[in-house]
Amino acid sequence: DRDVTGVQTCALPISAKLEGGGAGGRGTPFWVSAGIAALLLVTLYSAWNAHHSQEELRSKERVMATMEQGDSENQKKLAAMEQQMAEMRRENSILTDPTAVKITLMPQKIQAPQLVAMWQEKNGIVLVGQKVPMPAENRVLQLWLIPKAPGAKPMPSATLRPDVSGKLVMVVAHPPENVHDIKALAITEEPEGGSPQPTSAIRWVGAMT
Repeated sequence: DRDVTGVQTCALPISAKLEGGGAGGRGTPFWVSAGIAALLLVTLYSAWNAHHSQEELRSKERVMATMEQGDSENQKKLAAMEQQMAEMRRENSILTDPTAVKITLMPQKIQAPQLVAMWQEKNGIVLVGQKVPMPAENRVLQLWLIPKAPGAKPMPSATLRPDVSGKLVMVVAHPPENVHDIKALAITEEPEGGSPQPTSAIRWVGAMT
């Protein structure tokens, strides 16, 4: 389970259990219902995050309107806000696009919530989660793109640490591959600054659908 290229072997037990039903085929096991509820919460959170992003974007636009005629210091702040707003527009565009590919990343042998990624070919990837466990000191969570091509190595992507509340919002503006060339997304814990290849076990993984 430590091989990032072996995504199918990591994700298979979860899907197999979901298809297996309860003991003797009677009803739906509690853990399945709990898993569905957790996925619904994460999905609702991504929708809430998109709405919150829209509200924050409008707020920043109002502030910028009052700064446009300011001095050089205000102009620097204005430039920084414009960059933030561009990132927020990208994030909001991805989260609200019904054609974006949705990937659910399941935790692997850790006590953690599911994560949800949305991939839009034009603007990139947004990965969101809440109550995400904090990595160890001087370590970060790193996203990996797993190619479909046989023998292809995992492709390193963005790194991030959740905030103090466990909120995680990771934006990858320019993924190195086309969405159709990737079979899965995975997350590992890596040294600060990231790694060219995974150095730890998979923490989350999700197959493309």
